[in-house]
Amino acid sequence: MAEMSDADLVSWIESEESQSLGFHSGDLSKERELALDYYHGKLDVQAPEGRSDVVETDVRDTVDGMLPDVLDVFLSSDDVVKFEPQGPEDERVAAQATDACNYVFYRQNNGELILYEWFKAAFMEKVGVVKYYHEAYATPLIERYDGMNEDEFQVLLSQPGVTVLQHSAAPDPSMPGMSLHDVQVRIVDPNGKICVHGVPSEEYRICVDHNSISLKDVRFFEHVRPMTVSQIRAMGIDVDPDQASDVDTTFSPEYIARRRFAEEAFPGEPSNSDPSQKLMAVSEVCALVDRDGDGLAERRRIVKIGKTIYQDDYADHVPFAAVCPTIMPYRFFGLSVADNAIMSQKTKSIIKRGMIDSLYLALTPRIGVMESMVNLDDLLVGRVGGVVRFKTNPSLAMQMMEHRFVGQQAFPMLEYEDNAKENRTGWSRYSQGMDANSLNKTATGISLITSNSAKRAKLIARMFAATGVKDLMQGIKHLLRRTRAGKPIAMRLRGEWVNVDPREWKTQWDMTVNVGLGTNDKAAQAAQVGQIMAVQKEFIAAGKSHIVTDQNLYNTAKRLQETAGYKQEGEFFTPPNPNNPPPQPPPPPELIKAQLDQQTKAAEMQSSERIKQMEVANGENVAKIQQETSIAVAQIKAASDDAAARLKAETDLEIARMTQAAQASIKVFEAGHEVDMAQQEAQTQERLADKQAENTITTEVVKAAAKPAGEEKSNGEDKGEQKQLMKMIAELARASTADREVVRDSKGNIVGVKLQRKMK
Repeated sequence: MAEMSDADLVSWIESEESQSLGFHSGDLSKERELALDYYHGKLDVQAPEGRSDVVETDVRDTVDGMLPDVLDVFLSSDDVVKFEPQGPEDERVAAQATDACNYVFYRQNNGELILYEWFKAAFMEKVGVVKYYHEAYATPLIERYDGMNEDEFQVLLSQPGVTVLQHSAAPDPSMPGMSLHDVQVRIVDPNGKICVHGVPSEEYRICVDHNSISLKDVRFFEHVRPMTVSQIRAMGIDVDPDQASDVDTTFSPEYIARRRFAEEAFPGEPSNSDPSQKLMAVSEVCALVDRDGDGLAERRRIVKIGKTIYQDDYADHVPFAAVCPTIMPYRFFGLSVADNAIMSQKTKSIIKRGMIDSLYLALTPRIGVMESMVNLDDLLVGRVGGVVRFKTNPSLAMQMMEHRFVGQQAFPMLEYEDNAKENRTGWSRYSQGMDANSLNKTATGISLITSNSAKRAKLIARMFAATGVKDLMQGIKHLLRRTRAGKPIAMRLRGEWVNVDPREWKTQWDMTVNVGLGTNDKAAQAAQVGQIMAVQKEFIAAGKSHIVTDQNLYNTAKRLQETAGYKQEGEFFTPPNPNNPPPQPPPPPELIKAQLDQQTKAAEMQSSERIKQMEVANGENVAKIQQETSIAVAQIKAASDDAAARLKAETDLEIARMTQAAQASIKVFEAGHEVDMAQQEAQTQERLADKQAENTITTEVVKAAAKPAGEEKSNGEDKGEQKQLMKMIAELARASTADREVVRDSKGNIVGVKLQRKMK
């Protein structure tokens, strides 16, 4: 088989388009247009001129009433999905994949808004579709920075994806030799990001033979949307603005019905001065087609604008996910919530119109008149207190045509239609807290009604989770592994920043979708979690901590926190950390008492055994101990006697030595005392002799000086006497000098003192 040319590929795509479901001229498009009109309060039954045209809003009430219950199932938890590991070695990477996919969905994309639009589209238009893809390109950001120093400027230039558009530098007055920079840059994220957004029903087509709500194996799926030339070029496609693209085909009846105002139904052509804003129809096809002619169809992604193929490559997945509220077996399209409520809205609107018309006629009945006898101008004026002029008897000229109000007969019909709608949709008036006098008002009755309504919402949520939501999250994981390989992602997971490397993830995992707690009643949820917690406490009290682990307890507490509406993990409870195990809880009192009793009995038995052993050992050791004691006493006594004898001999010797020393000291003292006494006596005698000599000399001197006055001496004689007198005084002074001499024996010991007299 020959290879398929671009022209043949375009013809094949156009053929599939014309036969696909969702083409704007088909029955499916008309039904979706009708559902949108009914949601906006429009009715396909025109009221006669002058009659009531009131419209009920059952479709809107039912869709907007059921949507919060289904959304709450998903938004009550931070995790839309959870990847389950296949073995213990996969625990860490499975948790990373779970957190990373939820991070991409909720933080990098507006996950809450995506779910709201996705589910609401399914409620109104049978099927809701979202698209997920990796956007390698990004809308560039133009930013300007003024007064940057040199370091800040270099850091900016080192960032990936930064291109300088304008730059100027000036000297820095605060730092000589440095500059301040004013710069304008274009910033493009080189890594891109994973994008998720809804696809309006008028923009996609699907082959008629597809028999599943899942799009994983779809044979032909096309996404056709109007895009500006600028958006197309941002995709990396160099498109010619003058090329024909048949953009009018995107403005289908569904497109017009979705837009309530005439101003937005048909966008005007842009000004010729800005061709980048021209709209063109861009077709992205994901199909199984044998392009290479080998006889086997391969999955390909094709981008077509008009008659031109711009991109054509192999594809390893279908980047679309779909959900349907009421799935029809073996079909892609099922029934929407609006389909189940359209008939009720139409019937109730017609009944209410008749009731209002009947009320109008009862309040303002028609009047029969004789035209020639009544002033018709006065009669046609419905002014209160107005005057009607008559030309004859009023009873003959005018007759009131009474109309009986029949609205009371229509009220049971309205009630019947409400009950029928509740049976068809599963949404009850009790679901929004309303009361109805005609229904069961007991607590048990209301509980049964709300429980049945919750079951329908629960079923829809489970089907959404098991089909489109699961496909979407698996697709996000696949894109993370493929586009971020070798590029770790820095993200805040479980309260801390970590680098996640998608290369560590396996290609296949068992995955479960977290659909909240399985019920929409918060009080019932809290009660159920409380019951689970009570059972866990009983297991722990019974010592079955291997059945209820720390992780089980944390999961219960976290679910209770989520039920209360607090989503921040770690705000009230800290996840268990294997590196920091909690302290072991004390065992129950009964176990402690049993252990103490057992330990006491064992101690008593051991004590009795030890006593017996000691008694036997004592009987054998008493004689030995007594013998050893006697020997020890004898040895101690002998040693004591020897020590006493030695001590006595040493004492006697010391006493003798001390006595001899004392006697010698006494003798020396006595000898010294006698010498001192003799010396003192000699000194006394010497002083007496000296005194007597002094007195004698004095007397002689006095006598010499006292010679009689008549006795004359010669001059020579007188001088000789004076000299003799002076000599006597000097000898008297020398006579008073004395000295002692110490007397020693042959050994050098002092034995006495000898007094000597020296005269000169």
